[in-house]
Amino acid sequence: DAYIQLNQVLGLPVDLMAGQFQLCDPMFKRETRLERSDYEIYKTSVGESGRDLTYDRGLILSTAVPGDIDVLLQIVNGNGIHGADEERNFDDDKYKNGALRLVRMFGDIRVGAFGYYGKQETEAGIGNELFYLGPDLVLPIRDRAEINIQYLERRDDNPMFEETEPEESLETRGGFVEAHYFPDGHDGLWAFSALYNKVDSDDDAADRESVSLTVNRLLARNLRVLGEAAYDMELESARATVGLISAF
Repeated sequence: DAYIQLNQVLGLPVDLMAGQFQLCDPMFKRETRLERSDYEIYKTSVGESGRDLTYDRGLILSTAVPGDIDVLLQIVNGNGIHGADEERNFDDDKYKNGALRLVRMFGDIRVGAFGYYGKQETEAGIGNELFYLGPDLVLPIRDRAEINIQYLERRDDNPMFEETEPEESLETRGGFVEAHYFPDGHDGLWAFSALYNKVDSDDDAADRESVSLTVNRLLARNLRVLGEAAYDMELESARATVGLISAF
């Protein structure tokens, strides 16, 4: 992540971020998750499109509207964080993509909705039009536990970039369920997590299904030890991880 943030731009109740960030951050932040296993629906691309909900470059505008609803608008290049071309251009086509995020708190419960629309085009002029749509939920339980749920549907009209556009769009559905337990509360030293991922796509290569169990122990304010057992149902493989996670 590399961005600047300006609050109350021109005295208006609007905050502005400009730079490099992850499109999924307003929902659940991949970089601060407690598991080694990832949130698969965010990083899954379809066909040859290369588009997902991880890193991109652009602008974020956020404000609050009547009804205690927070609104966040993202306008991005739509091609990730690839390097510049020979003309020092960081965008690989003429299109800009947009995402809209709405969220409201009901007590401690957070309910959100996310939509994304974009286009992309190859040098040969063959295009793909895509969108995401789906809800998310954060459900705290007595300051000791939390359940996070994300569901998204995606449509691509030509992710294989065929010269003759297919008659039907390619559909991808999925998300994750994540549960955390903090024995001594959020400020305690221990955290136990379970994560289930499921992605079902018309593009078989994009299918994902996995489960993991993770334990974290805080050793210092910026250092924790992690242990995780994970199983990938698609690959029929298991993985065990022990390691240190640090931040400076």
